[in-house]
Amino acid sequence: MKILEKNTQPENEVEGETPSVPMVMQWMTGQAHRHLLVSERQKFKIAIVFDHNCLEHMPAHTVCYPIVSACTNTVTLPTAHLGDYDSFKTNLQTAIKYGASFDRL
Repeated sequence: MKILEKNTQPENEVEGETPSVPMVMQWMTGQAHRHLLVSERQKFKIAIVFDHNCLEHMPAHTVCYPIVSACTNTVTLPTAHLGDYDSFKTNLQTAIKYGASFDRL
């Protein structure tokens, strides 16, 4: 049995863990499953918006997280602070894992 120091994560909650489909669906739509009926799958669309101007909205900040709106199936991805793929991936994983505080109606 491994003893964890204070403020450390257990091994099964590694920061770079790949999110599962149910995790992503729960974060984006509020439901952890995909549609079963083919007609519902064909109608289901997720809109992605890229926010290039977050510094104009909120000057002097250092990080933005993706924002989801489950009612409209829209995801807004910030781009100003994400210089490479690794920073984008970490940012998205954090938003999915702790997404309850990044969503809006």
